[in-house]
Amino acid sequence: MTTYYPVYLNLRGRRCVIVGGGTVAEGKITRLLDSGADICVVSPDATPGIRQFVAGGSVRWEQREYRHGDLDGAFIAIAATNVREVNRRIFEEAEQRGVMLNAVDDPPNCSFIAPSIVQRGPVTLAISTGGVSPALARKLRESLQTSEALGWAELSSIMAVARSHLRETGMLASIDPQRWQCCITPDLLAMVQDGRQVEATESLLAGLTGDDGRGLCKVYLIGAGPGDPGLLTVKGRDALERADVVVYDRLAHPSLLDYAPPSAERIFAGKARGQQELTQDGINDLLVQKAQAGHRVARLKGGDPFVFGRAARRPSPWPATASRSKSCPAYPRPSQLPPTPESP
Repeated sequence: MTTYYPVYLNLRGRRCVIVGGGTVAEGKITRLLDSGADICVVSPDATPGIRQFVAGGSVRWEQREYRHGDLDGAFIAIAATNVREVNRRIFEEAEQRGVMLNAVDDPPNCSFIAPSIVQRGPVTLAISTGGVSPALARKLRESLQTSEALGWAELSSIMAVARSHLRETGMLASIDPQRWQCCITPDLLAMVQDGRQVEATESLLAGLTGDDGRGLCKVYLIGAGPGDPGLLTVKGRDALERADVVVYDRLAHPSLLDYAPPSAERIFAGKARGQQELTQDGINDLLVQKAQAGHRVARLKGGDPFVFGRAARRPSPWPATASRSKSCPAYPRPSQLPPTPESP
């Protein structure tokens, strides 16, 4: 199977040739026009929709069959025919001229494939199965369209304003990328969703440019439960999904680590034969150090950290980040279990 390199192309003002005039070609035209492409359709016939584009002057139409030379000067081309032999001829010309070609549903005659798209404002997610299953790509697209995660796209407007301001003041290059991540919070999103864009922008800039970054990110104390990974709370799972650093012990079920992003640093802090054990003070120091460096830290501990662990013991350097710490207890918590009935 071919492994494709994902990329976004700037097509503004670039020549794009579409061979074919059916409904598939019409669907391609809509998104290409959004990208500012200079579109030429080559086909003996065309759908009413394509004819409307032509009448409006946004698309040019060569009303004839494809012939060698039609890709002259093209940046990309799309073969939207259902004839493999024609696709092959177009592909051969594209290879000769160095033109990128997408032959719809014909991967052997493609130099690139078009992904399924999920779009929310300026945020675009591209989904591809490498040509293996367009149906699966569509299913993923439909699932993501209703995902709560796309709500973060609503921050795009204030993020753009903040970046522009920082660029104009010469501060953009000095902002640690991790600090941006720490400032993207549910509270910030809530401000935007409530229509408080100005307040949200000011809050974002204050977080990015404040002199003291300590406490900007949270430390989450997550109870991993008594062994069953299914007992992890939704709050605990959400904290893991946002973590930059995960500190865990051997009692935490290994599958729970899969919730953390692949890029997250994973630090084992439990007891294991042949390994030097971190003391509790050492673990506390590590949590504070990572948090003060601007990371979102998840302390994943087997059982309930407020019963079996030492979560109630606040480390001496903790005050700097205490206001930004959160606890995510395990359920059922031992203290919440019903009493064991006495045997008769």
